Amino acid sequence: MNAQSIVNKLTELHHVLYVDNCDCVLITETWLNEDITNGLLDPQSHYNIVRKDRSSGRGGGVCALVRKCYDIVPINADEKFSELDALGFEFLHYQPTVRIILIYRPPYYDAAAELYARLLLDYLIKPT
Repeated sequence: MNAQSIVNKLTELHHVLYVDNCDCVLITETWLNEDITNGLLDPQSHYNIVRKDRSSGRGGGVCALVRKCYDIVPINADEKFSELDALGFEFLHYQPTVRIILIYRPPYYDAAAELYARLLLDYLIKPT
């Protein structure tokens, strides 16, 4: 889902998590920052939370919530990808390996967007 600020939609998120009982929820444009705790997103603590908040400015960010009955491991990306709104994780104990990559690309089309797209392609080719 594209949230455009998940904090403004916590009631809807909690419905998806605890009533719809989704195993995996992927969110773009979370607009989260370090002041927003994982406990606010999942107060019942049923989910592993992997998130990548935007380091500068408002907007962006991605977050994955995966039910704790699934073992996952986040993919640690190289520092050169720190400005991307992207995260990855793998499910353990599955063959073949199941890898999820969650990306948000800002909606601009200029020289900066071209550089962002090239960096994103590098991330997808080799995220670790």
